[in-house]
Amino acid sequence: MIIGIISSVIAGMFNGSFAVPTKRIKHWEWENTWFVYALIALLFLPVITAFISVPSLFDIYKQAGSSVMLKTLFAGMLYGIGSVTFGLGLHLAGLSLGNSLMIGIISITGSLVPMLMLSPESILTPGGGILLTAMVVTVIGVIYCSNAGILRSRSKGNDDDLDKRKASYKIVLVVCIVSGIFSSMLNISLVMGMPIADLAKTNLSGVLSSFRAYNAVWAVTLFGALIPYVLYCFYLFFRNKSIVKYKVTTSNFSWAILMGFLWFFCITLYGAGASNLGKLGTTISWLILMSCTVAVGNLWGWITGEWKNAPQKAQQKMKTGLVLLFLSVVMVAVAKLFL
Repeated sequence: MIIGIISSVIAGMFNGSFAVPTKRIKHWEWENTWFVYALIALLFLPVITAFISVPSLFDIYKQAGSSVMLKTLFAGMLYGIGSVTFGLGLHLAGLSLGNSLMIGIISITGSLVPMLMLSPESILTPGGGILLTAMVVTVIGVIYCSNAGILRSRSKGNDDDLDKRKASYKIVLVVCIVSGIFSSMLNISLVMGMPIADLAKTNLSGVLSSFRAYNAVWAVTLFGALIPYVLYCFYLFFRNKSIVKYKVTTSNFSWAILMGFLWFFCITLYGAGASNLGKLGTTISWLILMSCTVAVGNLWGWITGEWKNAPQKAQQKMKTGLVLLFLSVVMVAVAKLFL
């Protein structure tokens, strides 16, 4: 359990940090950065890691069957769509409000659905009750952090109010809900791919086996996620004529590749966390991942000076949100003792 929780916390730290290198990327459009990132995080690293760390990989896929493979791949594609539309949601709703809506939905959907799929009876247990409460605390913590961001933006004359945008509340709500639900499919794909992980475990042994079994699943899931990324990036390349910006000889490639490595480390550690936390590992690990992601992401904002001269009320809301997110991680750990 300790290994699972620590792995999930570190995964959240990586997830909250992987986009920080974008602050150092200059003269590239969104698609230039995220296309390189996607090739590294969703194709190169998952495939290479799966081949190196999981013996008889193709035999495992064959034994798992086409149904399991297609379900896992399709869930990955939906995650890819959710990941791409996440950026659209931020554009329409604003950074703070968009994060609040989408990460709140991702936290609930990504943790509750696996719980209902794998062990619905656990909801009625004391541990299940604590987990459900932790879900609510996580969402409240996200809302506090997002409200703090809104107050900070307004103090700098950068109001993210929807009245200044060309989208209606209904459109914004639909985009954020779709993105939130689809983004949580990353966790659902892990549930769909459990037969693959179980087969991989039979070929593995040793302390690090839990860090390797889900690599066979990620190779399938993330290849599915790559498809929407590639299609959308190439659409933007042609629309914006931005592919020529790759000629810019800067360190941009290094920063984009670093993003891919950081995010893939996150996903590998998250799989290890879920593997070590029992039947409801995907639910427990997901809640820890989301809480730590939001907390670390906001801490990076503090470190990089985004909160310099922010109003006292905004800073207080941020601190309250971070305390709630920390509390939710503690509650999840306690819930595991009763499950």
